[in-house]
Amino acid sequence: MKEKTDIKEKPSTQKKISSSLEDYIETIYYICRRRNEARSSEIAEYLNIKRSSVTRALQQLNAMGLVVYSKYKRVLLSPQGKICAEEILERIRYAYTFLHFVLGFDTEQADSSARIMKKGLSQEVIERIKLFLSHHSRSNPLFYADCNHNKERCMLCQISDIKKKAQ
Repeated sequence: MKEKTDIKEKPSTQKKISSSLEDYIETIYYICRRRNEARSSEIAEYLNIKRSSVTRALQQLNAMGLVVYSKYKRVLLSPQGKICAEEILERIRYAYTFLHFVLGFDTEQADSSARIMKKGLSQEVIERIKLFLSHHSRSNPLFYADCNHNKERCMLCQISDIKKKAQ
């Protein structure tokens, strides 16, 4: 009988925003961690886009309450924007961890794929990845693909067998 796990989905504080606006929030977050503020020229350089595109995006993010922005001034994430950035980074982090450590993708491929996947991962998927990783951490002997326990019940053993067959 298949065991059902109740996963309580934490409410997302993130407003529905496009993937490109998520990229801006993520970029502003990284720049602000280094310098406590960002400028539109830095954002444009980091994303390799025109400043006029950055201005339009900042105006949208400002209207959504995710950044504090005035023309020709510094850019800061609002408290809501910081929460949104942390949610974006959490999705990337858990997708990367799953792709790299569980599925065995190299770091570069896991990182680029996680960044592409970030928008499509619902909070429920993230919560299930967290749950999976918590049960299969490196400190748990069941994490290792060459374990000797019930291979029909261990997803890692099944994944390992699939990888071996593919090689």
